[in-house]
Amino acid sequence: MGYGFNVDQPGIFGPGGVTSSNALFEFDSYADWKFYKNFTLSLVGAFADPHKAVQEAYNRASACKCGMVYIAYSF
Repeated sequence: MGYGFNVDQPGIFGPGGVTSSNALFEFDSYADWKFYKNFTLSLVGAFADPHKAVQEAYNRASACKCGMVYIAYSF
């Protein structure tokens, strides 16, 4: 899934105000694999790329990447 985040009122976003409304692009991916009878393995990956509004407000230009792996048991 992909998301594009925009700031509704850039002038009041963050300390010092912001001129751009383009905040962030995020992409998430999910995968579930059912193994055995009652177990499911889930993999989640996420990538977020800050755009001009986040750079202006928080001085952050580097991308964020994260992932999770978990196992669920159902009975």
